[in-house]
Amino acid sequence: MILLSLASKQIWPHVLSVAHLAPEQVFLLHSEDAVESKGPAQRLKRFFDASGLVPRGATYLEAVLHDDFSAIESRFDEIIAKHRLNLAECLVNFTGGNKLMSSPPMTPPPGAPENSMTYARLRKTPPPPNSFWMRSDD
Repeated sequence: MILLSLASKQIWPHVLSVAHLAPEQVFLLHSEDAVESKGPAQRLKRFFDASGLVPRGATYLEAVLHDDFSAIESRFDEIIAKHRLNLAECLVNFTGGNKLMSSPPMTPPPGAPENSMTYARLRKTPPPPNSFWMRSDD
């Protein structure tokens, strides 16, 4: 399984998702904002490389715009093509990032499985439909 994760400074939901899902590859999608997204993505990459939660060298950083829907959508297509990702093997973790960054992957493209998104919450509230849910007491 391949995890595409929108990075934000809330890093523990990302760590918990990776620990639970054990993906073969992780793509940390980040904006250029060093405090809110890029810096946390870089720290997560170092952590995943050092911890063994993801196979060494299988965590990638990919920049994504945070404020232009069409450009975000195009960038997702570029990342999929660049890395030759099989959509049937991909999950999108939209726990991080801003709402606009999260929008394009929320509609799975043709060929993607129905349950292709993950959303980790640390509250005991109902999960979004067709999503993976991890509670803090799980």
